Amino acid sequence: MSVTQPGVNIKINDNINLKSALAVNVFTNIKGAARFSTSASTNSVNTLTQYKYNYNSFQPSAELSIKEPLGGLVPYAALFGDYVYNFSLPSSATGKGGYDFGLKFGDAKVEDWKKWQTKIIYSKLGRDAWLDIFPDSSRYSGKTNDQAIEAQFDFGLGKNTSLTLDYYYARSLTKTSGGDRAAAQVLQLDWNIKF
Repeated sequence: MSVTQPGVNIKINDNINLKSALAVNVFTNIKGAARFSTSASTNSVNTLTQYKYNYNSFQPSAELSIKEPLGGLVPYAALFGDYVYNFSLPSSATGKGGYDFGLKFGDAKVEDWKKWQTKIIYSKLGRDAWLDIFPDSSRYSGKTNDQAIEAQFDFGLGKNTSLTLDYYYARSLTKTSGGDRAAAQVLQLDWNIKF
């Protein structure tokens, strides 16, 4: 796998900033290879459980941040989003794209006592948009072919240490034989220490 990701950081004015990047991912020797042992088993495979497609993709990302929005009620807020598109799939294939978008607010960084930030993210990831050894393992056990909502709250405990409370609600994009979409929920608490 090789990745190229140029980006820009544009200061619109003293309070508004725009960050944007475009990643291009090129994989070799995936199509026709045996499924990885660490795979979530959601990518398309042939009858020999070999990958049916390659996973070359482009991924634009952007974040628009604002200092002291709403008259300074919070110190920072940002809208952000990412998109992924697998351009190596045939035009007739489905499930070749994915995206997430969200809002975060609070402090720009949680690096000290009483600093805080909360965010909410909605995401949708097609079956073959991305190789299923890489997605967030907390969201739907790292599978593709899902949609999810994530809510996260970070609170600073001191210099370079914080607690993170993270909740995920995810479900498959495909109905099971029982007619449901197989939902999964995860609630986790992490203690983060930076060295």
